Amino acid sequence: MNKRPLPSTADSRKRSQPVKVAYLILAHAGLDFLDRLIASLNDDNCGFYVHVDGKAEANYASACKNVTVLSDRSDVYWAGYSQLEAEVKLLQRAIKSDFDYYVLISGVDYPIRPNQFLYDLLSSGDEFISTCKVPTEHKPLSRFESYYLHYDRRARSAKSYSLWLAETALRIAWRKKNIPFKLYAGSSWFALTKGAVKHVLSTLEEDPRYEEFFRTCLCSDEAVFQTILANSPFKHRMTHNLTYTDWSTNPAPAIISDRHIELFQKQVTFTSVYGEYRPFFARKFDTKNTRMLDLVDRRLRQ
Repeated sequence: MNKRPLPSTADSRKRSQPVKVAYLILAHAGLDFLDRLIASLNDDNCGFYVHVDGKAEANYASACKNVTVLSDRSDVYWAGYSQLEAEVKLLQRAIKSDFDYYVLISGVDYPIRPNQFLYDLLSSGDEFISTCKVPTEHKPLSRFESYYLHYDRRARSAKSYSLWLAETALRIAWRKKNIPFKLYAGSSWFALTKGAVKHVLSTLEEDPRYEEFFRTCLCSDEAVFQTILANSPFKHRMTHNLTYTDWSTNPAPAIISDRHIELFQKQVTFTSVYGEYRPFFARKFDTKNTRMLDLVDRRLRQ
């Protein structure tokens, strides 16, 4: 874990010369919220690339010239390879433009610090992607050595149930998969330099083992980038990501509430299973709760 000192919120209000950032947004609902999310981050040094889940009935359009909405939409299913496919589409589109960092967030994230706080963090040149070696308690080996099919695991339908039965039978009948590389996993969300993104994309294009292996894994979006980068010269620049998530509730993650705002006011540094970090984003927000967003802007982002 990287131990480089991180800036304070006071430092973040003083410094200037921000790095150029491409924000990659995975959205599936609450599309009206995207306008506010983009407005909170927007300045002359950034661009936005939006992937809207193919299952979403609505389309999204922005009046901002620096917002690109992908027309090639994937149907994204939780824990499925489709989420990784959507992330790769965003990166392939965004890498065509010249940015210093490529920051992946969800459509229910929102910044909880002044924007300069992010720029100061990114000035380190680190790769902000939470990573651990598999297996751990929260990243079991069974997600990767067993075979998983691609379907909507949250749907209560005859089709999903039948695919679950087929998947279960497949895992019982077939031997466990061979893992062709040292395996790492972590959180989906990241802030990666252009060099790291180019390395990930070229590896996926040139080495078919990654798609062949991860396509039948569970939550592969939480492992592909980590595995590629941790088996590369970028490993020593990898540190905790920049997104706060509260996993203490059931169901999880928790919706950001007043108690979280009070916590963010008192505390800048947090600790997760991946180590110590200072988050710039929090997830997930109720996209219709404008009072909560107003509270964040007034108490945390001034």
